[in-house]
Parts: sequence; structure tokens; C-alpha cells
Amino acid sequence: MKTNSAPVISEDEIKDLVARLEAKLRNSDPETRVTPRELAAYKRNFAARVVRRTRGQDYLDDAKANLEDRLDAMRAIHNTIGTHEDFIPINESDKRTLRSARLWASMLTMDFDLLLNFKDKLSIGGRDEKRHVLYSFLQAVNGDGLKYLGWWSHETPLPYEEETWAGNPTQRDLALKRDGFRCVLTLKQIYQVCRIVPAWSLSRRLEIQYKVLRPLRAILGDDFHDKLCALLEPGAHDLLDAPANMITMSPSLCKMWNEGKFGLEPLRYVDKWVVMKPDEESNLGRAAGSSKDTKNTKETKDTEDTKDTKDTKDTKDARHTGKLNQIYGLETGFHWLKKTNLGGINDSPDATDADPREMWEAQDHDEEFFADNGTALDDGQIVTIWAEDKSLLPNWDLLPIQWLASRLHRLWGGAGLHIYAPQEEQDEDAGGRRQMD
Repeated sequence: MKTNSAPVISEDEIKDLVARLEAKLRNSDPETRVTPRELAAYKRNFAARVVRRTRGQDYLDDAKANLEDRLDAMRAIHNTIGTHEDFIPINESDKRTLRSARLWASMLTMDFDLLLNFKDKLSIGGRDEKRHVLYSFLQAVNGDGLKYLGWWSHETPLPYEEETWAGNPTQRDLALKRDGFRCVLTLKQIYQVCRIVPAWSLSRRLEIQYKVLRPLRAILGDDFHDKLCALLEPGAHDLLDAPANMITMSPSLCKMWNEGKFGLEPLRYVDKWVVMKPDEESNLGRAAGSSKDTKNTKETKDTEDTKDTKDTKDTKDARHTGKLNQIYGLETGFHWLKKTNLGGINDSPDATDADPREMWEAQDHDEEFFADNGTALDDGQIVTIWAEDKSLLPNWDLLPIQWLASRLHRLWGGAGLHIYAPQEEQDEDAGGRRQMD
């Protein structure tokens, strides 16, 4: 798959910037010269090596397929439905759904292997079997489950103070400690614990299973669907009120996260050995270094079990004396999520294979975010969250459902999240009540 590899800056621009920087550093005017604080900031910025791995142009390209691959598959699916005599009744009765933003965005964001499998099943088996495959998929697309997914994954139903302090404070403190008491995206000590799925999920688990997840089995796939339903089962250790459902961000970024304006794409598990200084034993985030640092990390073989790094004499000796600790990381890709010009989930694009890149709206946030080293928070940036205990990392299945819901929301046009809520929630002020009837 092709990626953008053109240079960001020309030789002339490099020479110009070097000359301007030298002039700035050599300036001796006491009123305009560089201060020691500014100089330290420059050094931090120049030393930073922020890893960005863009697989394509934007969040529409992933490791399995680029946008054109998806559009080709979508064209083949619509061609089969529109021309095969087995689908004539469904094609006539479900024209609106077949042209809807619901179906269009679902096929642009669902797992690509599932999309190809759906395409193939439309051509395999008898008439009734093929009709059942299509009907089940359209039922998932057209039902309330898809709408409620956007609402459940983003809406913050409580006032800020209540949402911040809701749940188990011990678990919240574990998440803060894991992240070094700083925002994992900017590394600044302005922070707030942000949940991957809302805290009110605790009291709505069965409703979410039956009214959000189960209707979406055809879109999520059996394996992902079953894992998510299992996560919502009550247990002695509730994952929804644990660091596995928490990420430390700045308050402004947390707000934008809940609005679906950016997303974190889970990429892989990694691990590495770090030297733990005495004053860092209670602050893993700082001991691990930058959350964006992937140097000297090793990818684990799968997403379920972390394989220990091979011991050397030095690591064995250091570990016995308390100098080295093995830590585990979840590597994610940061993406600003552009929105289209659609009017919401019930709108329709101009064509069933419409190119969303020709539908982008202007950026809908003015604030720019920079890390403590002065680098801008940008697309493709690798953000790794570290923990000494792998169970404290953000959950591998909770993060993808939020990632899916955020992309759907932005492809539908990024309208107010209240439009996804149950009707009674829109009709009256429910005062924090959350019900999906």
C-alpha cells in the first residue's frame, strides 16, 4: 500500500530556517534575546524524536486496506445487490438503507476482512441463504444499535465534577500513577482521568449488551462482539471501573475525546526494560520516558499474552538489585478525525461509493496542542501507554469500540451527540438519567 513519502520541507526552507535560528540565538539585545528558559525549550524540541507512522493519508487507511481498496469492495457489493435477481425484493424494499450514510460509513470503518467476507457471502449458497446474509447486515445497519453506539461511546452524562470523581478512587489513582500524573498525549502535568467508555456503563451493562452490541453482531463480527459482551458481564473485578477503561488526558483533550474529534487506534503490545531510579518507583510514567518513545521496545507476539524479554547477565543482576524493571506498553496511533459535510446518521451521501475525502469540512476546533517538548500533536503520532502490570493497560477491546464509534460519528458529519440518544432523552431534560428504552 502506498504511503505519502514526499519531503515535508525543501532544502531552501532548511537553509532559511537555520539562518533565522542562528540569528535569533546570536541576538544580544537584552530586550529581545533568547532567555535560558527558551533555550531549554529549544533543546528539548531538537532532542525529541516523535515517531509517526501514517499508513496512508488519514484515518481511512489502515494496516489491512487503504480507502480505494474499501471503495472497490463497496462497489462490488452494491453491484451484486443491484444486479443479481436473488436480491430484487430487498433492493426494492430497502433502497433508502442501501443509499444511507449508515451503510456507507459502516463499510468504510468495519474490519476489512469482515467486509470482504460479507461481499463473498452474497455470492455463495442458495437464494435464501444469501438473502439472509444481506437482510441481517441491513438490519444491523438500520437498527437503533448503530445510533446508540455513537451515544454510548462518547456522551458524558454527568457534570464535570461528578464525572471526574465517579467510580472507585483507588482505581482512578492507579491510572494516574500508571500515566505518570500527566496527560499521555502532551506529557504536561495538566490532567484528568478520561474513560474509554462512560462511567454510567456500570449501571447499564445489560442494556448496552442487548440494545447496542447484540444488534451490531453483523458489523462487529462474532469474535469482537462476544469479547465486548463478556467485558460487560458483572464480576468481582469490574473492568469498566478500572485503569483498563481509563486514560489520563488534559481536560480540554478529554472533552474533545468525548466529542469524537480525535481517536486512538490500538496498534500492538510492546515491552521493554527500564532503569527505575529510587524517586521514580512510584511514578512509572516518568521512568518509562516519553509515552511517544518506542526506542528499545520489543513487539509482543500477539495481543493476548506478553512474552518475556530474554534475560542477559546484566538484566538479571540489575533486576536482583532493583535497578531494572520490565514494563509493558500498549502502542496506539493518534488521529485527528476530520468530519464530512453530511447532516448526521440519517443523511445520505451523493453516491454509494462516495469518496469521503471529497466531503471534508473545515477543522471544527481552533485549539492547537503541543507536547512539553514543543512538538505538535499530529496524525499518525505513536502514543504508548506503559504499565508494570499488563492488566493495568487500556483494554484491547474497549479501545477499538471507541475508535470505531468515533470514526462513524465523524463520517456522519460530526453532528451533536444528542441526536444518537434515545428519544425521551432528547425530549426532556433527564438530569443525568440514562436509559435506552
